[in-house]
Amino acid sequence: MKKFYKISFAFFILLFGFNISAFAQNNPDIKRTWHWYFGWYAGLDFSNGAPVAVTDGQTIVWKGCASISDTAGNLLFYTDNVSVWNKNHELMPNGSSIILPYANVDPTQILAVPQPGNDSIYYIFSLQYDTTAVNDEWVYSIVNMNLEGGLGDVISTQNFFFYNPTEKITAVKQRGSNDIWIIITKLHTNSFYAYLFTSTGISSSPVISNAGIVDNYGICYLTPSPDGSKLAVGFNLDGFEILDFNNKTGTVSNAITFPPTCSENYGIAFSPDSKKLYVASRYFNTPENPNHLSSAINQYNVTGDSATTVSSKILLDTIAVELGTTNDMTDALQLASDGKIYTTNDNTHHLGVINYPNIQGTACNYIDSAVYLMSGICSAGFPNYPANYFYFDSLYNTTSPDIEIPVSSSPVVSPNPFNNYTIVSISDNSNKTINFNLYNIIGQDVTQSINIEKIKNSQFIIKRQNLLNGIYFLKIKTNNNILVKKLILTN
Repeated sequence: MKKFYKISFAFFILLFGFNISAFAQNNPDIKRTWHWYFGWYAGLDFSNGAPVAVTDGQTIVWKGCASISDTAGNLLFYTDNVSVWNKNHELMPNGSSIILPYANVDPTQILAVPQPGNDSIYYIFSLQYDTTAVNDEWVYSIVNMNLEGGLGDVISTQNFFFYNPTEKITAVKQRGSNDIWIIITKLHTNSFYAYLFTSTGISSSPVISNAGIVDNYGICYLTPSPDGSKLAVGFNLDGFEILDFNNKTGTVSNAITFPPTCSENYGIAFSPDSKKLYVASRYFNTPENPNHLSSAINQYNVTGDSATTVSSKILLDTIAVELGTTNDMTDALQLASDGKIYTTNDNTHHLGVINYPNIQGTACNYIDSAVYLMSGICSAGFPNYPANYFYFDSLYNTTSPDIEIPVSSSPVVSPNPFNNYTIVSISDNSNKTINFNLYNIIGQDVTQSINIEKIKNSQFIIKRQNLLNGIYFLKIKTNNNILVKKLILTN
């Protein structure tokens, strides 16, 4: 049996690494999301797990932006839809204007992704006005990171991609391959266009699906679930929708439509386990708040049928401000590598956070002012990433108290969540040797940051000392078993 448990823990490490790449390298793409640049000189660095505000970025952008790192977590470049800056925050060669000089559009979303099979070539999908300066079109630029001593060079710009689109673009990895679906929607239609992005470039023959709501305005977010099985789309004046996405064939179907109850459903994000949906909505001149602008964040459980999903709405937070005043409205929502969802508070120096987005109801722990951006100012946009970068395997499930591994006896941790300390009780009293290791959400061993003392027999007290709030994993090695318990540190 001892050999079985060692294999089980190795299997856990392997699968957990599919989500948190410091445990293993099965999904190193999550490290591509470690550096965010957005808003007015705002930025975040997730290299050590928790986000740290940085102010070295050059963006001055209201909405669409993109930042991309390599699979080791090193920043490569970022863009505001017009300019491209390298890791030293200098403009790349040919990166001062990647769209037509007169064609500046401030889209909801843009996208930067590596070409499948070639980690040196990156495509940037940007939105610009066409030559009549009336209609929009998607174009793409190509960056070669092998040039300029590894700092990168924009080797091609303004490659036409799609005419008369909305401002929505996203990416989902194709099941069973390294190829990526680039998904956009067409204005004044309910059409989804899925282009397969391969090692040879972008397919010229998209998979076209018609489903759901006709989009007559073109703004708000298009967001996939981390497991790639669903798409969520927000609309101006027309509610929002959830659809099935077949990430093998690229088809979109089975829309669940949410009737319009507000002026705009802008930011949308799925939980890491793909079972919850969070929607940031705006309300203008409501009877409750005449002459005011209000915003709210709602949670939906998307595991049931259509009627159950629509009726599962839980209000997490709402705020109202007088029209014409400085905004503090929630706009964009973005899942991060630490398993949390961050929210912009437009025109402020702080971000909100949903700490435990897999958990039902207000226990998901939304905090309005959680991250201080220092001199940076957030706006209505975050960097946009392919869904698979945040794919959290079913073993990473923060709705359950533990990550279950077959064992003959399971330790009890109480209280959990905890603030200052918790007590671990191990029922197998035959153990003469018990070793502990604590890992943070990106797999770094932080055992030295806690104090563990034996109380009696197989009972231990763990004192948090200077650890930040968040999710941790306690590895307990006894004579007979290797166990893993999830710990949640809160205030």
